[in-house]
Amino acid sequence: MATPGMVAAIRRLAAWALLIALTYAFWKWLAVYLFPFGVALLIALTLEPVVERLTQWGLSTVAAVWLTLLGGLLSALILLVGLVTVAAAELARLAGRLPAYLGHWQAALNGTLKHVTAWRNGLGLDSSLFNAEFRSGARLAEGLIRHLVVVAGQLPSSFMVMMVAGVAVFFILRDGKPLRRRWFSALPEEVGSRLLRLQAEVVTGTLGFLKAQLLLVTITAVGTAVGLSLIGSRYAVILGLVAGLLDLIPFLGPTALIVPWSLLLVVLGDMLGAIKLLAVMMAVGLIRQTVEPRLVGGQTGLHPLLALLSVYVGIRLFGPIGFVVGPISAVMLKAEGNVLFDLPPLLRT
Repeated sequence: MATPGMVAAIRRLAAWALLIALTYAFWKWLAVYLFPFGVALLIALTLEPVVERLTQWGLSTVAAVWLTLLGGLLSALILLVGLVTVAAAELARLAGRLPAYLGHWQAALNGTLKHVTAWRNGLGLDSSLFNAEFRSGARLAEGLIRHLVVVAGQLPSSFMVMMVAGVAVFFILRDGKPLRRRWFSALPEEVGSRLLRLQAEVVTGTLGFLKAQLLLVTITAVGTAVGLSLIGSRYAVILGLVAGLLDLIPFLGPTALIVPWSLLLVVLGDMLGAIKLLAVMMAVGLIRQTVEPRLVGGQTGLHPLLALLSVYVGIRLFGPIGFVVGPISAVMLKAEGNVLFDLPPLLRT
């Protein structure tokens, strides 16, 4: 006969299974349709404290919303102009030297190919193997080009998402608080208080995770730029920005930039330069891997082990986007568990 403790444990296990299934279903089938509004909600929640402060100073809600949005847009433009100015100066310098670089690289690559061909012939290897490798490289390049074409084809829908999100931000900032008050006031007091607690924990954890990812990308970009500057690179800023953008793609980061560059330097005969580049990549990677578990865990309220597990499971279930979906799902489940019942100590920070 089942004891009350066993019944309670089974109910709790069933509740967890239901929460996990609903979270998976949300990301699998609903999130794609709600994406613009999710982005708008996150932006609005980030800007909401500014709107509240301006209304406390006597501005109307509409005026505070417009001023906040314009201020945020202006700040983003100033930052963008500053980065573009520095990057443009480096690109102009690179454009002047590019013909010489290309000629030097072509000569070095031709010499390397001759050496490789002679080495293969000396070993008695079939030349068709060499041709097969070239065909594999060509297929890889073709696949990358097709991927870029697919991305370019999605730009119109991306602009539509941005427009919808921008309009939604305005209305959420203007009407969000009255709508929330009206909704929660219509619910029983206990239910309303639990939902308020759930909202606070989910919002805090999600914004914390996004803040942590922004900090990690900044660490990668700044660390790469500083490292390249220390080894004498003329294009440290623009390459640091590229490394930061690549860091948004799981498991790439500076690796996708520095490893091919290092191989090119090896072909060109600059072994010391290749070693320096690899040292920069390893230093940045070590700093990032050391900081990431605690940074993500600290910002989201998740235990570092659970934060790491959520990233792994998210990527396994959803692919690269799981790098974001996994931790956010863990934040949602933790908040839901806190509202429904006490969590086991392992899941607490």
